[in-house]
Amino acid sequence: MFRTGEKADFDRMLDDILGKAKRQADRAAVQVEHEASARGSLISTGTAIVMDERLTPIHESALADVMRLIVQFSERTGIPVPELNAAAKPKLESFMAAGRRVRTHGPENAS
Repeated sequence: MFRTGEKADFDRMLDDILGKAKRQADRAAVQVEHEASARGSLISTGTAIVMDERLTPIHESALADVMRLIVQFSERTGIPVPELNAAAKPKLESFMAAGRRVRTHGPENAS
């Protein structure tokens, strides 16, 4: 999958995974808001439930991709998994916090 690399390569791949997931989640959140607005139920609890149902698979997929990246990158480079976990942790925390903001305040307030 990759040649031996450095942490900068790992960071770039991690950013790519999380960036794609964020864009996908933002599009899904906008779609949910548009659908709810068209029904006149934008502030309904049902909208929050639908938002969660649409965003959870996106976040789960991104986390699985990141876990796979960590293992494969470690196997390829010899960089220990805990070291890669530590490098990924701040970006994952930021990604998950943005996801929580999208769920509660909409995609325009997630940044």
